[in-house]
Amino acid sequence: MYLIQATLLLAVLSFSNGQEKKSMEERCEKWTEKFELCLAIGYQPRHYRTCQEAGMMEEEELERKERKSCRRMEIRVKKKCNFSCPPSILIGAPYEISVEAEEAVRGAEVALSELRDRAVRHNTLEKDSTFIQGEILKVMKQVVSGQKLVITMKIGVTDKLECKEVARDRIVSSSDCNHQENMGTYQITLVHAPWRDPEFEFEQFVDIDGPGMKETYWDKN
Repeated sequence: MYLIQATLLLAVLSFSNGQEKKSMEERCEKWTEKFELCLAIGYQPRHYRTCQEAGMMEEEELERKERKSCRRMEIRVKKKCNFSCPPSILIGAPYEISVEAEEAVRGAEVALSELRDRAVRHNTLEKDSTFIQGEILKVMKQVVSGQKLVITMKIGVTDKLECKEVARDRIVSSSDCNHQENMGTYQITLVHAPWRDPEFEFEQFVDIDGPGMKETYWDKN
C-alpha cells in the first residue's frame, strides 16, 4: 500500500516539475522577446554590456517608465533565463532567423490573419473559400524601431468542404488540408512594436509564385 502511494506521489511530483519547467520556458521566451525589444529601442543594459550597441535610439530618448520596465525585464532574464546577446551584426542590417522561432511562427499567423481580414473586408473571398496556411520557408529579421520581419511562406485558397469544416476563422493548416495544387509562395513584410497600437504594421505583400493574391485580396479597393 505504502509502495503504491509512494509511486503515485513520485509520478505527481514528476508531472508537476515537468509542468513548472515548461511554464518557466514559456515565461523565458516572452521575457527574452521583451528584453530584445528593449535593446532595439535603445535600452542600455547593466549586466549585458556587449548588447549595448544593439539599440537604434539613445537611452535618453526613452521615457522613464520604459527604462524602468526594461530594467525589470533585464533582471528577470538574468535571474531566471539562459540568455546571451544576439550575434554581432551591423545595426539595422537584416539577418535570418529560424522558421521555427516563436516570433517567426506568430508573425506568419498574424500576416495570414491580415490577408483574410482584407479579403473579407474587400468582399473578394468566396463564401465557401478558406485560406490554407502552408510552410514557412524563410524569415529575415531587422532591428528597427521594433522588429521588422520579412516572411516567405506558402499560402493557398480552397473551396473544398473538408477544409472548410476543419478551418478556424476561415484559415486551415496545410496539414489538415492537403491541396498542393492550390498553394503558392508569397512574401509579407511587417513590423512588430508592442508599445504601439496596433502592434503590427504591414509594409508589403509580394506574389512570388502561384495564383496572384496581392491584387485580389491584399490591395483590392
